[in-house]
Amino acid sequence: GGAAAIPVKAEKVVRGEMTSFVETYARLEAERQISVIARATGFLETLSVEEGDRVRQGQVLVRLDKEELGLRMRQVRASYNEAEANYERIKILHDKKMVSQTEYETTALRFENSKVDLEEAELNLAYTDIEAPISGVIMQRLVEIGDLVRSNQEIFTIADLDPLLIRIYVPERRMYQLRAGQEATVAIEALPGQVFTGDIRMISPEVDPQSGTVKVTLEVPANGLL
Repeated sequence: GGAAAIPVKAEKVVRGEMTSFVETYARLEAERQISVIARATGFLETLSVEEGDRVRQGQVLVRLDKEELGLRMRQVRASYNEAEANYERIKILHDKKMVSQTEYETTALRFENSKVDLEEAELNLAYTDIEAPISGVIMQRLVEIGDLVRSNQEIFTIADLDPLLIRIYVPERRMYQLRAGQEATVAIEALPGQVFTGDIRMISPEVDPQSGTVKVTLEVPANGLL
């Protein structure tokens, strides 16, 4: 006998959207995180910020005791004034051929050295007010009021948290799905049920030979996250 007839229903073909996902896990990172380093030595007198505080570039974070460095600057300034007056006196005499070239050059050198000493003393005094080098959030505070802070000591870490970055590693075979500027959906474990959007900032041109993956950097605006 003949083949059995199978009923079918014909429908018009319509254009639809196909969605494919590359799903992975990663940590949010700050774009920049830097250490704040003291450039003077002194007892910590004023502490105006705490971990978690937002700060702006140039904001004074701590003040060190100025007494010792202030005294040093006054001494250096007095030496500078004396060296300047002596230089002006010797210069007049030198112009009149009344002192030797050697004596003039020695006096001029002392005056120049006193300028350098004064500039250094002024800088050291200014460094007792420690400022934020970037705008961001205080991630770590490593000092307490009353501590003896030493030059080159790390006292804070500050992170620029806007935007936040996510670095993911995607198998090379899935890279055809990704491109720079493409939108990404981000879910945060600490904020269940909430979804945020970001985009692909950059795609590494290299494939890791061991894992066969490509590093992809996502950028997520901090609005709504922080």
